Amino acid sequence: MTQLNFDESTTNTIVSHAAIVRTATDRNGHATDLSIRTTQRWSGVTQSSVSMTLNGADTTYSAVHRASGTNRLTGIVTYSDVRLVRHPSDIARSYPTSGVLYARATNECVARATTRPYHSNVIVYFDGTRTPDAYLDGQRHRLNLQSGLAIPDEGERTHP
Repeated sequence: MTQLNFDESTTNTIVSHAAIVRTATDRNGHATDLSIRTTQRWSGVTQSSVSMTLNGADTTYSAVHRASGTNRLTGIVTYSDVRLVRHPSDIARSYPTSGVLYARATNECVARATTRPYHSNVIVYFDGTRTPDAYLDGQRHRLNLQSGLAIPDEGERTHP
């Protein structure tokens, strides 16, 4: 739950917790599960602050149950000292000036005889530019924060 009312001149930190849990049936008649949880801690939110800092984590779990097995997807995103410009008119034109985002996804195809897991991870080192360094499964890329495209870096190929 997010704190909806606060005094902009004195409140410096806001903590937000949210969760969604749902069980349903997809249009093909398969049972589905969905769970989303988020905890975010924003510091530096007073009107006089020059920047805000985000720490926290988001997790997602989904599953589709079929006669042949279950397809499970798990995702975790962690924000570590991600610093953003505080002034609302600058937020849309600015990129995080520092901090790290770490994301990991696991997709598992679970059948009676076998489980096939696929793992992927992304680490983004924010530097205030539109194209910060990002490591996708250990390979260095330049991540374009506007387009979402990650372009392999021709220089060093793996994280030091």
